[in-house]
Amino acid sequence: MQQFAKIILKEFAEVLKPESFRRKGNRFFHEGPDAILWIEMQKSRDSTDDRFVFTINLGAFVPKLARTLGDMIREIDILNGHWNARLGCLLPFPGDRWWEVRSDEQASQTGMEVASLVKRYGLPALNQAGSITGLAVYFETGLGVRYAGSRRDELHAALKRLRGENGYHN
Repeated sequence: MQQFAKIILKEFAEVLKPESFRRKGNRFFHEGPDAILWIEMQKSRDSTDDRFVFTINLGAFVPKLARTLGDMIREIDILNGHWNARLGCLLPFPGDRWWEVRSDEQASQTGMEVASLVKRYGLPALNQAGSITGLAVYFETGLGVRYAGSRRDELHAALKRLRGENGYHN
């Protein structure tokens, strides 16, 4: 199973390195001028020694928003990011998508396929979530804000204030 994950992550690296993402464990990070973006391969608890099941989580953390809220900028993960989504929710037929591999060849093929989906659907969503205006749109539509929880209204209000600073009107 561990071998399958390594093969898949290698395929991801091929696609994400030109986009300035760096790998740390099972995550790839991009630290841009306005946001920290990440892509994470999450292993399912249903994985076994000969069967690897995984999904892809995407996230964005906007330091300017954190400073506006008075939050400390700390280790970034899915629970303290400002935007999070599963790749499957961004596909043309959205859903909670999990992939399964049972051989090295299948891991390579699936890795290429999923990396292509990340490039086509995940990166544009991340780039949108990495801007104040784009993140505000996600808060208005609800896509990718499931972990905001009780802070959703506070985050949305701060985004509106920040949009006002940038010349946008609500």
